[in-house]
Amino acid sequence: MIDPQTEKSTGNRGVAVAFGALLVLGIALRLAGSVFSQGFVHPDEHQQYLEVAQGIVYGPHVRWWEYERGTRHYFYPYCLALLLTGLDALGVRDPIAQATTIRASLGIALFAGLALLARDWLRHGRVAGAFCLLAVAALSPDILYMSVRTSSETAATIPFILCLYFYKRDPFGAGLLLGVMFAVRFQMAFFIPGFFFLSLHDDWSSCRWRKGLTGRMTVGLALALLAVGSMDKLTWGRWFHSPLECFRANIVEGIAAKYGVGPWYQYLAWGGELLVQAVPLLGLLFIALGARREKRAAFLGLIFLIGHSAIARKDQRFLWPLAPLLLVLFAAGFETAYRWLRDGWERWGLVVALSCCLLGGCWFRFAELDWNPEPARASSEALSEVGRFRDVTGVLVYRLPSAECGNYFYLRRDVPLLVKDITDPSDPTIHALWSSGTINYVIAWPKDAAKLTDYQLEEVEFVRGLGIFKIHRQRAAMP
Repeated sequence: MIDPQTEKSTGNRGVAVAFGALLVLGIALRLAGSVFSQGFVHPDEHQQYLEVAQGIVYGPHVRWWEYERGTRHYFYPYCLALLLTGLDALGVRDPIAQATTIRASLGIALFAGLALLARDWLRHGRVAGAFCLLAVAALSPDILYMSVRTSSETAATIPFILCLYFYKRDPFGAGLLLGVMFAVRFQMAFFIPGFFFLSLHDDWSSCRWRKGLTGRMTVGLALALLAVGSMDKLTWGRWFHSPLECFRANIVEGIAAKYGVGPWYQYLAWGGELLVQAVPLLGLLFIALGARREKRAAFLGLIFLIGHSAIARKDQRFLWPLAPLLLVLFAAGFETAYRWLRDGWERWGLVVALSCCLLGGCWFRFAELDWNPEPARASSEALSEVGRFRDVTGVLVYRLPSAECGNYFYLRRDVPLLVKDITDPSDPTIHALWSSGTINYVIAWPKDAAKLTDYQLEEVEFVRGLGIFKIHRQRAAMP
């Protein structure tokens, strides 16, 4: 959040080439991550968004309780639906390819926002900080991991980063971005009072109330919130239905707390452990130094952290929107230490130390992260494969967690889909879809498929150990 009127340009061709090389590397890693990291890490990134977008564009989809009560806003699903429609028009209709393209688009957009902040520093002559910010953003496995996920945390972080950049350049646009951020994920609202406090402080300092930041940002946010409410009126039948119902269900009724409660300091414990692993020795030190220089970023992060810590439900992914702020603080801390040292071997020593810590942390964190969570990946790919069979009339996904099944987004056929959760002991063969002969394919691990002993199951294919079986309606011959 730097005043654009004070911008400077370094004018160094070597710096520009190195900056461009890091930019290309970051984009390439996100393309690779979207291809080689399949499935979904948390059920919400599929159930609440991709599956809903599938229903908007193609029709059949599984509807979860959040959309029965209307606790989600339709803005983000419709954005994904627009992407699906565009990909379909371009001939990209395979669900695996579509999901990969969507993840890559999110990852590149988030990285581009961070690169925009780094370029801003570079134009101010903050070369060391700019390169540190861009390098960590490009190479960090954790940043890469979160950026290629289709969760609302990832999507909402994109307008938040842009708001950091446009805060003083275009306060009206920043207000619009705050509204977009809120529509994608309501919990991002913790950032909004932080931005307004900063704008009031800046207007008071400059004595520019009439044409100051606050007024223009308020107009932008008001228009964006009007659009948010209007969309709720069109989709749910009531102004601002989704944020009100989300608050009622998750906070008043305590539904969110059923999925994981932690102490108030849980995020501090998780964050400290992650920083020590990702950038050993230097992570916490540089962030502490950076907070002295980038007080605004530290203030916004503190408000977000306090707000989430006060909520009983704790989940590591809820902290993902803090990642850009931590990168800014870390890079500013490195820049501060770099400037303290004398030019020559002292600065080179600091760069080498940072590089070693960063590479060591990247190596450790890359191995720690579950890039292809199962059975989400296997079930998604298996459903995609079954969807290509012309004779499919119905599919049973047997003894797999229903929350980790790829569902209709990957099946992409308007046929009955029966998911028998691993926790459900009931016999699927007594279900009407089975007894009527509608289901003719089973997706299951071989050991579970063997339990369907009364029917002949023909092994068609195995996808990462998960079997695809065709049902022969006659019962197996009695011995």
